[in-house]
Amino acid sequence: MKKVLFLTLMVSSFLFSKAQVQFNKAALGYGTTTDNFTYDGKQVGNYSLGWYYDSSNIGAPTYFLSSHGGIKLFTSREPRLTITNTGNVGIGTINPLARFQVDGTYQNRNAAFTYACDPEEEVFFQVKTNMYTSGAPLFLFKDTRADQLRSQKLLQVESALSGTIFSTLANGKIGIGTSSPYEFVSIYKDQAEGTSLSLRNDNTGNSPNAYAGLAFYNGLNSSYIRLNSKNATKDAHCMELITFPSNQANPADIIFKASKNEVMRVKANGTVGIGTTNTNGYKLAVNGTIGAREIVVSTETWADFVFAKNYRLMPLSEVESFITENNHLPDVPSEQEVKENGINVAEMNAKLLQKVEELTLYMIQQNKEKEAMMKRINELEKAIEAIK
Repeated sequence: MKKVLFLTLMVSSFLFSKAQVQFNKAALGYGTTTDNFTYDGKQVGNYSLGWYYDSSNIGAPTYFLSSHGGIKLFTSREPRLTITNTGNVGIGTINPLARFQVDGTYQNRNAAFTYACDPEEEVFFQVKTNMYTSGAPLFLFKDTRADQLRSQKLLQVESALSGTIFSTLANGKIGIGTSSPYEFVSIYKDQAEGTSLSLRNDNTGNSPNAYAGLAFYNGLNSSYIRLNSKNATKDAHCMELITFPSNQANPADIIFKASKNEVMRVKANGTVGIGTTNTNGYKLAVNGTIGAREIVVSTETWADFVFAKNYRLMPLSEVESFITENNHLPDVPSEQEVKENGINVAEMNAKLLQKVEELTLYMIQQNKEKEAMMKRINELEKAIEAIK
C-alpha cells in the first residue's frame, strides 16, 4: 500500500510540473498532440488543466481549465456553477440563457457591479453600493454611442399584469405606463379609478417649506405648482400656483390659455386680466360682459349727507341753469368723462342716490308750498263767502 501511494505521488508531481495535464477521451495523458487547439501560440487540450505564460500575464503563469462541452462545479452532489460551451455563465441554473444568469438572490455590499456591452465603450450599466464618492451616482445606466437610433429603448420594466411600467429612450424621454413616450416625461393611465400622478409629503412638523408638489423652471423665471402639506405655519389643504423670477426686473406673469389663445392673466403686481393683458392698475380688468345673479359692492361713503341740516340744496333755478350750460346734472360725470374713464359703480350708485334724495327734498319742499297755498286759497274762499 505504501509503495502504491508513493508511486502515485511521484507521478502526480511529474505531471503537474509540466505545462499542462490533459484529459483526452477519458484517459489521463501528457504530450498528446490530438484533440488540441491553439490559443496564444500554445497548444491547449479540449479537456485539460494546467498553466503557462501568456501575453496577458508575463510576470506569472496563467492557470487554465479547458472543457469542450462546458464546465460544471458541484457541491453536495448538485451543480452550483455552469459555464456552457457558448460562454454563458449560470449560478443556480444549468441552462443560462444570457451571458450571466443568477437564479436566486444576489447581494454585493461593499463593491460595484458594472456591465459594458462593448469593452471600448463607457459604462453601459453600473450599480454601486457603499462606494460613495462626491458626485458619483449610486445607479448608472449609460449609452455613449452617438450613432444609436434616438427611439432605441435603453431600459424597460414590464409586468404580465399591467404591461409596460417604466421605459426610457436613447433621446432622454421617459415613459411611465407607456413604452413610447412622446413628451420628455409621459405618464399614461388606463384604469377606471385613481389618479395618474400622486404627490405626498408626510412632514408633520411646523416647517413653512413642507410642500408636496411640482416645480417648473424655465430660463431666468421659475414657476412652481405646490400643494401644501398640513402644518402650523401654512394654510392646510390649499393649492398654490406661484411664479418666482430670479430676475426681479422682469417678473413673471401666470397665463391661462384655451385653444392656444390667452383667456386670463395674473400679473406679477397682483392684478388679473380676463380677455386683456393690460389691467390699467385695476385689481380685475375684464374685456367683455359679466353675468351675475348678485353683486355686492363695498364703499366707505354714501349719500345720506343730503339729509343733514346744514346741507345746501341747490335751488331749482340754479339746477336749470347748470343743465342748460353743461347738459348733465350737477355732481354727475358727463358722457365724455364716462367714455374716457368709465364709472365707479359704488360712487355712481351713491351719486344717483344723492340725486334721488335731493328730488325727495324738492318734492317735500314743493308739497309744503302746495299745502300752504291750499290753506291760503281756502281762507280766501271763506272770506269771499262771508262778503256775499
